[in-house]
Amino acid sequence: MRPTDAQLPSNSQWLLIVVRWTAMAARTVKALVDFKTRSGMIIRECGYCESGENRWINATQRQGKEAYGEPEWVNLIEFVSDELKARFQHEALQAVDRYLEDIQHGF
Repeated sequence: MRPTDAQLPSNSQWLLIVVRWTAMAARTVKALVDFKTRSGMIIRECGYCESGENRWINATQRQGKEAYGEPEWVNLIEFVSDELKARFQHEALQAVDRYLEDIQHGF
């Protein structure tokens, strides 16, 4: 059974769980996902993306304006190292996989 908000203990083996999934019909963005961390922090509206065999998570962003008026996306969450970013990707994709598996099994 997939843990809910209240069921994720601080000593859980999982670092992230999906607490909200909003399906999208964009080219590569398949869903907006809210994750809950083991410490209780909610990371809202991350993009779950797919292109061919590739999958990734775009951490929360907002649209801004570039100097010449063209739209530009600004990361609201930044990682201090490539290693931390890769770890977040790995953990977030594992959380997505658990969530999608639970849906297939009716949880």
